[in-house]
Amino acid sequence: VKGLEIGLQEGALDETPTMEKALAAATAFPYDFLIGSFHCFCGYDLYTADYSKMEEKQVLPDFYTHMYNCLKAYKNYDIVGTSTSSTGMSPSSSTTRTVWTSSRRF
Repeated sequence: VKGLEIGLQEGALDETPTMEKALAAATAFPYDFLIGSFHCFCGYDLYTADYSKMEEKQVLPDFYTHMYNCLKAYKNYDIVGTSTSSTGMSPSSSTTRTVWTSSRRF
């Protein structure tokens, strides 16, 4: 089984939009399994971001809106994953959790 994890985000890191790069990587090989992953949000690393500098009641709604917009724009994945931790999105938890959603590939 051959798979690939692709980091999904809006915007561009250089001249090529990120979603175009993700599509090119996903279609470059006949992968058996593709994970669409979220590692950053609004320019912050999800694991190390200082969420105390963000408006507390708006962080999760903004993050889920970001995920929704990315998943509307990019559909080449079998499953979606994102991690949250006690240093970030889940301040009351001491463990890292992964959220998985169902497939929409091709």
